[in-house]
Amino acid sequence: MGLMQKIRSNAALLVGVIGIAMVMYIFFVQSNFGAGGTVEQKPLGEIYGKQMDIKKFMELYQGNLENDGNPGEPAKRAEVWQRTWDGYINQQIFDKEYKSCGNEVSEKELSDVFQNPAQNSELRMIRDFQENGQYSPARVFAFLKQAADKGESDDENDKRLVRFMKSVEEYVYLNRLRDKYFGLLKKAAFVTKNEQERAYNDKKRKAEFNYMVVNYNTISDSDATVSADDLRKYYNNHKEMFRRDQDEADLKYVYFEKLPAQADTQAALNYLDKLVTPFQTAKNDTSFVGRYQGT
Repeated sequence: MGLMQKIRSNAALLVGVIGIAMVMYIFFVQSNFGAGGTVEQKPLGEIYGKQMDIKKFMELYQGNLENDGNPGEPAKRAEVWQRTWDGYINQQIFDKEYKSCGNEVSEKELSDVFQNPAQNSELRMIRDFQENGQYSPARVFAFLKQAADKGESDDENDKRLVRFMKSVEEYVYLNRLRDKYFGLLKKAAFVTKNEQERAYNDKKRKAEFNYMVVNYNTISDSDATVSADDLRKYYNNHKEMFRRDQDEADLKYVYFEKLPAQADTQAALNYLDKLVTPFQTAKNDTSFVGRYQGT
């Protein structure tokens, strides 16, 4: 009980320590890879035997930070890091699956999603894409065109716009890839008409029949003659049933039950009777029980 209370009372401190540790890890990666470090020297990990592209990952992380308004709180930056990490891992894993089945997304499909993102609530909630509180495809396409025109600009605001729209396009592209892939899996699993009919008929089919049970123990042993050849043939055909992987032994033992005599039982009852009054007047029942237990 005391341990649980200590954990609860220090829960906030524990969360803070974890958050600080994650942020320190982020700063460590930024200092090592954001300033001339190489993947070969300090890789974060590998997927399918291929080292992770740390430069690509840090670009995604920086872009997500900017999209979230560059939060200064360690906990929020750690959340952005974790979200970027999960997204990067999922992308690397599913890319292999997408390529294996020829899954692709055309420019027209992307345009259709921006035009009517019915299945993408996150896209509709971006304020920059809204007009009078409603999602505006015209504003989205205007931003896309502006980002394309400013692709070579050195202005910081233009760079942020280009990075932001690039992350939006990549997000929509990956979501469309995922939806098509799982849609393909869903369509690949189906039940034929014959299987449906058979399942339906099996459920409604009923039968009535009479039967008689004859237990084997009602048959006299003398009526069933088993020769030595029968036993040998059965054994040879079922040797695996008699295989033993461990050594075994048959034990014979004799069991003697030891019960208290009547005099022993009465002596124990008399002893308990003597403890009734002291127990009733004891100031601490726990100490009393501890003192007399086992006696």
